[in-house]
Amino acid sequence: MDPKTNKLYRFALWLIRLRWLGVMSIILVTFVSSHILEITVREYSLYIVSVAFLLLNILHRLWLMKIRQRKDRDNTRPLKLLVNFQISTDFIVLTLLLHFSGGIENPFIVYFIFHMIMASIVLSPRESYMQAGFAWSLVILLAVFEYLGVIPHHHLTGFSTMGLHESRIYLFGTGLVFISTSFLVVYITNSIVMQSRRHEAAYMKANRELEKKDEIKNEYVLRITHDIKGHLAAIQSALDVLHGKPEGSIRQDCKEFLDLASQRTSVLIMFVRDLLYLSRLKLSNEFRTTRFSIRDSVQKTVSHLDSPAKKKSIRIHVDMDDSVDQVSGMQLSVEELIANLLGNAIQYSDNDSNVFLKVKALKEKVQIEIQDHGPGIPAQEQELVFEEFYRGSNTRTTTEGTGLGLAISKKIVQFHGGEIWVESSEAKGSKFCFTLPLDNPPGAKTIF
Repeated sequence: MDPKTNKLYRFALWLIRLRWLGVMSIILVTFVSSHILEITVREYSLYIVSVAFLLLNILHRLWLMKIRQRKDRDNTRPLKLLVNFQISTDFIVLTLLLHFSGGIENPFIVYFIFHMIMASIVLSPRESYMQAGFAWSLVILLAVFEYLGVIPHHHLTGFSTMGLHESRIYLFGTGLVFISTSFLVVYITNSIVMQSRRHEAAYMKANRELEKKDEIKNEYVLRITHDIKGHLAAIQSALDVLHGKPEGSIRQDCKEFLDLASQRTSVLIMFVRDLLYLSRLKLSNEFRTTRFSIRDSVQKTVSHLDSPAKKKSIRIHVDMDDSVDQVSGMQLSVEELIANLLGNAIQYSDNDSNVFLKVKALKEKVQIEIQDHGPGIPAQEQELVFEEFYRGSNTRTTTEGTGLGLAISKKIVQFHGGEIWVESSEAKGSKFCFTLPLDNPPGAKTIF
């Protein structure tokens, strides 16, 4: 298991990054307290603790890097050990900082609570209570040793009342508040986290079941549509034979019905083909890619759609950045994607209009934009256009279609780790945009 995907790894790394900020904050607060606010603290002792804190954090970072190299093993146990060690050493450093800056009189004692909350979020209840107990022990020992004179008390002159560390009532009251508050914080945080984990587990289980049912449904649709496609192909072949009969051998009224049947069969074949393609995409568990020229794919797709564009007197304007060339992906799927969007642009654009196709080079990806001069998409429907079988309310009765082209386009883009979106205004046309990464998406296998 890759440790970088582990929640404990991310938390340990976050603590390390937070600690760099903590070291700088300690140095800054010490300097401001001593030289600007004129509060008496053991300045040089605090600087020494800060340096020790810095070195300790470097040790944590090296430890984490070592765990990161063990990608072929379960890293949960070493990561838990590291997080526990981090929190425990932070408590020790906090205790030293308190000792040299007022002891139990210092309000920064609340930072112990923050660490207890963090421990309760990522560790088990047993471990979080053990960390809380360790923090209580350190604070109690510090207060008792300063009270008994075992270690010197460094008063915060100019900030708090002198002698509080010698007051039994103050020590008892502060200790009671600190322990009870930290206990309640750990208890409440653990309760919330455990409830959240139960909900997450239930959600993950339900999601797995839904994915399994969806896979069964897709397999069923794939089998059914494959059978239907075979029957439709036979029907289309029979109709083609009749179409091939000599002129006059078929009555005119029969020929009209024959043409209508052929036309509807072609539409149905196109629908079944799209449904088959979408089902295969959903069931695909392996994503194999090649390096290919997106420039060549765009030019090839434009040339294939040149004929339907000319029938409507539509001019296709192609603008590609000079730096655009090689990308990683499924070449046939990417060409299908471009053909879907460009075909839609031609289909929905007015006669004697322009369609613009632009390919831009961005950082680590390419962006392709296809703009038409069609009826546009109502604003309230733009979030739905990539749903299966959805067709715009302003084009359902005027233009034929399966309602699957954009769903297929979205699926292809998602497979490649890109994004797809639409920008549209009614009566002004639409611009469909998508991005493709230059390198392999996660989980892809490149075939040279």
